[in-house]
Amino acid sequence: MKIEKEIKYKLSLPAENIIDELLNIYSVDKYTLGEHEKKEIVDVYYDNQAFNISKSKSIFRYRVINFNKFLLTLKTTLKRDDQDIPLYIREEFEEQATPEHLIIIYDKLREIGLPLQDFNIKDFYDYGIWGLLKIWELREIFVCENTRLVKKIFHGDYEIGEMCIDDVLISTFGKKETFKELEIEVADESDETIEFIKVFTDYINKNYPTKLITNKYSKFETGMKLLLGDKDVIFEY
Repeated sequence: MKIEKEIKYKLSLPAENIIDELLNIYSVDKYTLGEHEKKEIVDVYYDNQAFNISKSKSIFRYRVINFNKFLLTLKTTLKRDDQDIPLYIREEFEEQATPEHLIIIYDKLREIGLPLQDFNIKDFYDYGIWGLLKIWELREIFVCENTRLVKKIFHGDYEIGEMCIDDVLISTFGKKETFKELEIEVADESDETIEFIKVFTDYINKNYPTKLITNKYSKFETGMKLLLGDKDVIFEY
């Protein structure tokens, strides 16, 4: 299983014409950006009736990429850095939706306090993923559909992260919200990656001072607020 530190810098995109400008960025200081590729992503988020996963500041989702890649993801210790740059820093467990991976996810869900019954690989073959989620009393809380444009970021030959432009639709029980955002993602907390985020932040603030705004909520927070309403959100990230 891939376990990594995920660090993200997010900004909202209120202006339509900014997208083409961002896709035409190929260098920022000593860093280079490749051509963009398009990904169609559908994320289905799950929790139990008591919202034990969310209350533990964790996220559990089933992701489909381009209709042919299927991933299970558990993100834990979600937090924002208190510095001037609005960073999201968390630990991520993500892998193909296989029986072996389900066992690891099961153990992690038990660690954060979910009252799950015993599980073994045979259960996967007997019930499938959806059957197991039902047995575990996990329910779909909202769906996030995302058309993502991705540009890889390099320092020399080293891939340091990605710049993503997301066109998002979140839906839950008949309620919907759409928005666009810019996301810079790196996979570690090294001095090199943090330096890049600071350099990129300075570049954005200098070149697009009125076209990009700080993103107050993550996709998950937006989905939870849509689901529960502002006054009912009892867990802050």
